Amino acid sequence: MLIAAMAVLDPGDEAWIEDPGFHQARRVFALAGATIAPRPVDAEGIVIHGTRKGPPPKIIYVTPSHQFPLGVTMSLKRRKALLEFAQTRGAYILEDDYNAEFRFTGPPLPCLQGLDRTGRVIYAGTMSKILYPSLRLGYLLVPAPLADAVAKLRTAMDQHSPTIAFSPVSLRITRSPGSNLARCPPHPLRSSAVAAMTAVKTLRVIIDLTRTR
Repeated sequence: MLIAAMAVLDPGDEAWIEDPGFHQARRVFALAGATIAPRPVDAEGIVIHGTRKGPPPKIIYVTPSHQFPLGVTMSLKRRKALLEFAQTRGAYILEDDYNAEFRFTGPPLPCLQGLDRTGRVIYAGTMSKILYPSLRLGYLLVPAPLADAVAKLRTAMDQHSPTIAFSPVSLRITRSPGSNLARCPPHPLRSSAVAAMTAVKTLRVIIDLTRTR
């Protein structure tokens, strides 16, 4: 996240973040010298348009697959609107797809990076969830104009990642050529997750009925 922020932002540039949202994003953009502008989140994701006046954002941080902490999945309509907004304003979108592998209900939605046709999306993914959490291994897919700056920042901040950590990642990629890095078979916890959500909905009904008595 810090690498992407430093590659895009100059001190004083505006950065939009979700509100409520991931607290570390606020810290990272503040460290990069950005002016932070929290944006509300509704049932479709981050709210783009509103009455707020000010300079256009240089970067927009979102968690569209599983908004943190509300758990909202950004709708396809809002994803397209966000891409159009970024294109017309000359902004970059930092798509933090930290939890995309764990969508247990409904059809999967295309990521913003997959919908992007104008090079406005920086996609941040992780292999830690589908391999092993302690790996702490992530990756960035960046538009071509940012590739050189991102590579130089990565080298300056941390010369290279552990070679051993790359071995299982390389194996996964070579066994699934041409596939999405984040694509994986149905997770073994799917049935448990569905059962838990069903229980929560049932409990909510019971609580509501209790309140009406």
